[in-house]
Amino acid sequence: MQYIIDWVMQIILFIVIGTIVQMILPANSFKKYTEMIIGLFLLFIFLKPIVFFMSDDFSVPLSKLEQYFSSVSEADQTINLQNDVLELERDAYIWNEVRDSMIELANNDSMISFVVEDIQLNAKG
Repeated sequence: MQYIIDWVMQIILFIVIGTIVQMILPANSFKKYTEMIIGLFLLFIFLKPIVFFMSDDFSVPLSKLEQYFSSVSEADQTINLQNDVLELERDAYIWNEVRDSMIELANNDSMISFVVEDIQLNAKG
C-alpha cells in the first residue's frame, strides 16, 4: 500500500513541478520541447509500477502457488478417499439390510405355502 501512496505522491509532485517549469519558461521555440520532455517523464512515472512488477523475482510467489495447489490437491485426494470409504460403507449397509430382509422373508413360513392338489401326467410316445 505504501508503494502506491509513494507513486501517487510522485505523480502529483511532478505535475506541480512541471506546471511551475512551464509557467517560468518564456513562450519560445524551446517550450514545446520542454513540454514533450515533461510528458515523457510523466509517462515514465506512470509506467514505474509496471516496470517494478515485471522486474520483480516471481520464483518465490510461483513456488508458494505450487505449494498451495499441491496442498489443495492433497486435500481433494483425502476428501475423495473419505467419500469412497463412506460410499463403500453405505453400500455394504444397504446390501446387508437387503440380505437380512430376504433371509427373513425366506424363513417366514406364512409366505411359503404351496398346496398341490392334482397332478396329471400325459405321456405320448
